[in-house]
Amino acid sequence: MSGLELLVLRRTAAFPAATSWPPEEYAIGVPLDSIDEWANCLARLEQIIDQVLPTGHAPTLMYPLIEGRAIGALARVRVTSSYPGADTFATWSDALNDVAPTVITDAVVKAHQALQEVSALTALGSVRPETDYQSDVDTATTRFREAVEVLQESADDEGVVAEVLEVLSMAAARVEAESGDAPQNQPGTLAEQVVIGSLGKGDPPEWTTMQALLAVAVLCDISPRLARELLDSHA
Repeated sequence: MSGLELLVLRRTAAFPAATSWPPEEYAIGVPLDSIDEWANCLARLEQIIDQVLPTGHAPTLMYPLIEGRAIGALARVRVTSSYPGADTFATWSDALNDVAPTVITDAVVKAHQALQEVSALTALGSVRPETDYQSDVDTATTRFREAVEVLQESADDEGVVAEVLEVLSMAAARVEAESGDAPQNQPGTLAEQVVIGSLGKGDPPEWTTMQALLAVAVLCDISPRLARELLDSHA
């Protein structure tokens, strides 16, 4: 894609007397033909923001649109670097024309975060055996099961949610193996590998799988057909 279409919204900063200048905040949307374009478009948008807005500008929201639907789960916020922007996106939702639903996305995020927490607690328990983390593990396990129930109730004719559940089941088995209750075949822990990926220090399979799950969930919320096309294109 040679050109980059931008949809720009502006509002007065929530705290105009603060150090950010100008005292304005921007939300910039990028319409995409495919969700696979977001990484490259985001990198280009970051360059544009760094070139156009002065040093010290207020945090700038960047988000993709698919079929005209604004996607908060993939939003980022730019200051001198970029960080996840779902919370900032929520503060702009009233100003956006068409925000994508998030039922499946929220359930996938909730399920995977719960698995990461169990993984981290299991690792912590191995180095601090004097502390009992079982109640925290049980709470996270309950959140995982609740998210799975939401997904089971959101089955689609394209079979997308069924594949998502299968991947989550494999991740759950991987975390179970970390506790010593099953054979462990992968290096490190799920939580550790996700952190490595989130810090940009590599692309472990656990990290890339999580990112792929998120992309599929986002598209499934908009249209299961789009999610199926993405899955088939990467088969």
